[in-house]
Amino acid sequence: MRADLSVLIDARKLGHGGIGVYLRNLISGLIELKAAGAPLSISILKQPGTLTPFYKEVIEYEEKAGLYSLSELFGLGRRISALNVDIFHSPHFTLPFGISVPTVATIHDLIHINSPERWYYPYIASPLVKSAARRATKVVTVSEATKAELLSLMGNSSIIRGKMVVIPNSLDESVIGAARPMGELRRELHLYHPFVLAVVSTSKPHKGLNDLLRAWKEVRLWDTTCDLVVVGEGVESSLHFQREEGIRVLGKVSDSVLYSLYKSCHLLAIPSLAEGFCLPALEAKRCGARLVTRPVPALKELVGPSDVVSRDFSIASFTQALLSGIRSGLVSAEPPYDFERFQLSRVSEQMFHLYCEIAKRPQTSFASAVDSPLAVSNSPLSQQEVR
Repeated sequence: MRADLSVLIDARKLGHGGIGVYLRNLISGLIELKAAGAPLSISILKQPGTLTPFYKEVIEYEEKAGLYSLSELFGLGRRISALNVDIFHSPHFTLPFGISVPTVATIHDLIHINSPERWYYPYIASPLVKSAARRATKVVTVSEATKAELLSLMGNSSIIRGKMVVIPNSLDESVIGAARPMGELRRELHLYHPFVLAVVSTSKPHKGLNDLLRAWKEVRLWDTTCDLVVVGEGVESSLHFQREEGIRVLGKVSDSVLYSLYKSCHLLAIPSLAEGFCLPALEAKRCGARLVTRPVPALKELVGPSDVVSRDFSIASFTQALLSGIRSGLVSAEPPYDFERFQLSRVSEQMFHLYCEIAKRPQTSFASAVDSPLAVSNSPLSQQEVR
């Protein structure tokens, strides 16, 4: 048996929205753990010709198979088996067939099945999710809500339940700390009024952008103290609502700009109808912002005492939640919140221990590998519900 545990991670989705951030944080955290002494060797699969931010800290293999392709499902497994690694980790539900080593599959959500963007998505996604859950050695979900949905899909199978582990998304403090000075940004983006921030995508109906816009029209009838600032790839093409009074559309922005907006907004409005985790909610809270959300189970796992959750999924209820958040947000401060469970080093250590378990390696603790300034609160989390 080799001294280091050799883990291969499919990183071909680096840069692809939520899963891309998940991969970046996962690999960065494992690199830090290795630097602290963990007996770990990290390899990744990447798309041909792409650059990664990991330099010489990981072994990189180019993989030509396209995402969601037949080559990925039925050919990649043989190529993985030939690389002589101990563990293969897929960050998605497309787990290749024929892999000869233990596998981990992360299933973030079941949105392609329960809230599909296209009518035919459930007919493709459902068999792939079920197959991955049955064949993976361990299944990671990023929230208790996704775990419950997956168990329901799998008929509450005791076999599936026994292989499931909840390991949340992590926060990368170094990225959050790179926020730009807000005074400079306000002048550059012409943000002269207090604002509510929304991070959404027009291409995904479950994100609830249209509902947010309808709710905001009602909000403006009662309160004109705040503007609505909308960011996200694709929203800049929806110019028809940029003419609305009190709405600014910025489109896709850099991480440094996004975290500056988090730190300066009165609220982060999340009109989503479904989420598997919602990393923007956690990032915004780490920057001191309060949340206004709908009662999505995964989001209710993240909210804190000063956040506002609408009574139901109706636009009227979300409008009332926004008004409540705006009126209280101007004078309220965020109470202490338990960020420690999302600490990069802590989440990475959980994943490393999972790898050790399925590879039958000793469980070694590296809890002191990365010191964290994150605030910790032992008080139970609750949220304000608008009636």
